Amino acid sequence: MTASKHLRAPETESRRFRGPDGMYRAGGGSYVKLRGTRVEVLGGVAYQTTGGLRRAQLGVTRLSSRRRRHGRGRWLTSRLRVVSKRKRAAAERGTG
Repeated sequence: MTASKHLRAPETESRRFRGPDGMYRAGGGSYVKLRGTRVEVLGGVAYQTTGGLRRAQLGVTRLSSRRRRHGRGRWLTSRLRVVSKRKRAAAERGTG
């Protein structure tokens, strides 16, 4: 009896296991986590996001350029945000 098609792992993503040092090996690097947030992927902690975005597909954009109060007397002039390069390009074109 064969396993049904929906129970098998996709052919594009092979199963990855932790090495003896507790790190995952993927894409020529070693990572603490296989899947993580955009910030973790950009920082090199995780290999990809839960949506499948990898480091090359992510970029940083400025969210705001006006001054705003943050905490006790500290002022922030801008805030950085991690976004996908594809979505950022669509927003710049105005088709997003």
